[in-house]
Amino acid sequence: MIPFLPYILISLLSLVMVLSLIYIIRVARRSISTVEERLQTLESSLELIELALSEESSKKSVDTSSDLEERLQRVETDQESLKEAIKDQTVKSAEEIAAKTGQLKEGIRAFFTASIESVLKKTAESETGHKIRLEQFAARIASLEEDNIRISKSLSEKKIEPVEPLHPEVKPEQAYVPPPQPEPPPLDPANAKARRLARLIVSEIALYNRKLLEDGVRNNTFNRLLEHDIKEAHALYTRRVSDEIRNSTSYLEEAFADLIAKTKRELNL
Repeated sequence: MIPFLPYILISLLSLVMVLSLIYIIRVARRSISTVEERLQTLESSLELIELALSEESSKKSVDTSSDLEERLQRVETDQESLKEAIKDQTVKSAEEIAAKTGQLKEGIRAFFTASIESVLKKTAESETGHKIRLEQFAARIASLEEDNIRISKSLSEKKIEPVEPLHPEVKPEQAYVPPPQPEPPPLDPANAKARRLARLIVSEIALYNRKLLEDGVRNNTFNRLLEHDIKEAHALYTRRVSDEIRNSTSYLEEAFADLIAKTKRELNL
């Protein structure tokens, strides 16, 4: 799940940004519609004033200049007050939009930061658990190696008794006794450690990818199904083992070959 989490976060952030833009556009449209309504109201008021003036001029042939000036001043005052109201409303709407946009940006930034911290924390916990499991496996394999060496030494110290004839007609000197197989020379500590590490890495892959392992062995697609884990195994083995040992041995490849052979025996292939 972790490798896909950044893509999910990016998708969620994109969705949030789109929704925020839609919200800002709607608020702007409402502000524009409010301004247009007020302008229409102003135009209606001006038309009514002009109509009233025309009616009064038709009734009265002569108006005093003071009345005309007073009416004009009222009209101008109404216009100025309406302009101020429209200006205040526009500024207020812009401030509200800016404040909401800032809050939205802060929320997105906080969400993104918390998500990144959560991903990093889970990744660190996963790496720590992986290292602990590797150390446990290494200790277990080391103890098994020590038991194997101790058993080999005890067997080599024992004497081989002569084999009795299986058939009474066969003379003892004619009975075939297989020659003892020579024991492989013990490895030096560096090579033994490298071989244990290779077996440990392969055991870890087999433990957490059992289904893929069986499918790969059954269908001869082992390298393709476990390509990512094999690359990580080679990278870890390269970091932990010197170039001299890696160039002169093939412990990791032998461990993979033993794993495939063991799985085939378990699957009766």
